[in-house]
Amino acid sequence: MERKKLIMIVVMITSMIFFFVGIAFEASFYFLYPPVKTEGEHSCHWIIISIYLGLLVNATFLMYASMSEFHMTCSFMQICFKRINEKVRKMVCDLSTADIKSVKAVRKCHNNCIQMVNRANDFWKYYLFILYLFFIPMTVFQSYAMFYSDLKLLEIISSLMWLTSNSLVMIVISLNASLIHTLAYKAYNDLYSLTVTKSSEEIAYEVNIFLNRLNYDNVGFTCWNLLTITPNILLTVATAVITYLLAMKK
Repeated sequence: MERKKLIMIVVMITSMIFFFVGIAFEASFYFLYPPVKTEGEHSCHWIIISIYLGLLVNATFLMYASMSEFHMTCSFMQICFKRINEKVRKMVCDLSTADIKSVKAVRKCHNNCIQMVNRANDFWKYYLFILYLFFIPMTVFQSYAMFYSDLKLLEIISSLMWLTSNSLVMIVISLNASLIHTLAYKAYNDLYSLTVTKSSEEIAYEVNIFLNRLNYDNVGFTCWNLLTITPNILLTVATAVITYLLAMKK
């Protein structure tokens, strides 16, 4: 767990570095290749660029602060679901621990975790929707510019830094969100194994209620309640983006 946290922190810091390096190269490009030549227009041009870069830097800090908070929220929920999955696994390995009281306690904890995810999603669903709404098209445009446009060296470096930063941000947030969904349903097979063991009718009833809840594939973070972020959804979006870029080449 500590290694995963360290990896996520390193990825976020690396993404931020690439983002600011991209801003630096973009600023350098504006200074080296100004679009206007007259003195009055030249001064106005630098004022606009300064405001633009200032807003961009402030937005970057807000974005990465939000991403760090989202990562901590997901990490806490992942720990909760992992502990529940470990308890269910322990019941399967040692049937003496699978009494009615333990099964009810685990089901109650799982339900509490789901409620916690739903409450967190009420806040983060808007953030995730805006993030994907802007970052996916931005990534597609930058990828197209990188591979299919004639750019100067500074433009290529700037686009590469922006593309890397955007991709890392989406990867970190998407993996964190999809892992919540995966862990919420990880105990399904172990619970099903309990139904074929010699247990009382009360335990079988509790296990079946637990399984019925896991049959509903709606636990996890969403994009404004339009879709739940799952590994399958992420794979579908990634495939669509790659297919679009390859089609543009033709």
